[in-house]
Amino acid sequence: MVSKAKATIIISLLILHLFSGVVQANDAGSGADAGGSFSTATNIAATSSTYYGNLSSTNDTDDFYSINMSNDTGLYVELNFDNSNNDFDFYLYSSTQGTIDSSLSWNSNESVSSGNTTVGGTTVYLRAKAYSGAGNYTMIVSIFSVNSASQNDANTGGDASNSQSTPTNLNSINATYYGFIDKNTDEYDWYSFNIPSNYSITASLSWNNTSTQIDLDLHLFDSNNTYLDYSYDDNPENVSSGSASIGGSSVTLLVRAWTGSDAYTLLIYFENISNSEVYNQNDANSGGDVSGNFSLAYNLTANNTYYGWISDSGDINDIYSVYVPPLFAIEATMFWNNSADDYDLGLFDESENLIDSSLYSNPEYVESGGINVGDSIVYIVIQAGFGEGNYSVNVSLVNQTSLPVFNQNDAFSGADAGGAFSNATNVNASSGISYWSGYIDDSTDEYDFYSLYVPADHGISTSLTYSQSQIVGIYLYD
Repeated sequence: MVSKAKATIIISLLILHLFSGVVQANDAGSGADAGGSFSTATNIAATSSTYYGNLSSTNDTDDFYSINMSNDTGLYVELNFDNSNNDFDFYLYSSTQGTIDSSLSWNSNESVSSGNTTVGGTTVYLRAKAYSGAGNYTMIVSIFSVNSASQNDANTGGDASNSQSTPTNLNSINATYYGFIDKNTDEYDWYSFNIPSNYSITASLSWNNTSTQIDLDLHLFDSNNTYLDYSYDDNPENVSSGSASIGGSSVTLLVRAWTGSDAYTLLIYFENISNSEVYNQNDANSGGDVSGNFSLAYNLTANNTYYGWISDSGDINDIYSVYVPPLFAIEATMFWNNSADDYDLGLFDESENLIDSSLYSNPEYVESGGINVGDSIVYIVIQAGFGEGNYSVNVSLVNQTSLPVFNQNDAFSGADAGGAFSNATNVNASSGISYWSGYIDDSTDEYDFYSLYVPADHGISTSLTYSQSQIVGIYLYD
């Protein structure tokens, strides 16, 4: 039997061993557990920093932190943890302990922000709460400048315009400007520039705060308020007019706060592009750039090859017109050399309705097919989907008498089979196997309907074969 003295020694050793395994808390590098209430909150610096801590829904449910905010600052804080096993919540409180923001998701990390609440010069409180589970967390604090009473966007002495219709005009010189923007109170800064003849514009937007909560975007528009370029999800954001012919006109530039707020740096650069291709075109020997409007289409003579230049930033569409004589069809083929570019080809009738298009090949090929375009004007549209460069287009007329669609003899009927039940072409079938040939076209002759008599005590089966790589179906109706 074990003596009482010996048993006491064993118990004492066991208790000592258990206590030696306890991990000392060190929330936010404090050397201890963060305070569990407003009055005992652990103070942390008012700087952008990353902290680490631990929570448990059983014995350490709350960690409170206080931050003495500097004037004209705000904050955004992320709380990251293993959300597959734990559910932690996050709160931001004012100096009077009122809730500014909270994040209570049950299956994701949490974040809070001061938003448009003025917290500069006050004490704010952060509260990390274990709703369920236990584990470590990472707390990422981002401190940023907020809109002060006196802005000086681009050295204007105030806030840049918030409207595209009345933008803040800046000189057309290479320059670096500074400004401030805030999603909640000053989302838009609009600037305008008068572009000298034969010049382009490039702009770059950057900001210092690397928090994922701060996202500024940059947009560039021509004088018609049509997009020239835009940039988002980067820092810096970069836009350019590229080869667009904007010389002698005005453009507008938008700096936008997509999320958060921060001071920004805006670099503006102008470049003389008088020697670039956009100003030295000779599309189809026209002596210049062919219009992108149907009403001003440049006339071509068929059965020739023509050359031109196109750009997704400065010359998106080149539109040509071609007269097609009676009893003729038309086809066009377009090539280009740069495999990184993507140009598209379209064929339109005289009412500007699409006849055919080709979007994903090089060369691109279009044809009038079974649509009768004889004795009419058709339009060939060349469009820059991506990139810029030279192209060649070959335009050919095809005698309709050589096209199957105009020379049909479906089931030996001498013509095209009917296109509906009401005018189905009747065929005679005898016992055994009967064969009929025909022609079908998805643009002008989508259906061929046949009718036939099935004698008493007979059944019928059908099959369809075709030689071209197209999808064709056959249906049997009673």
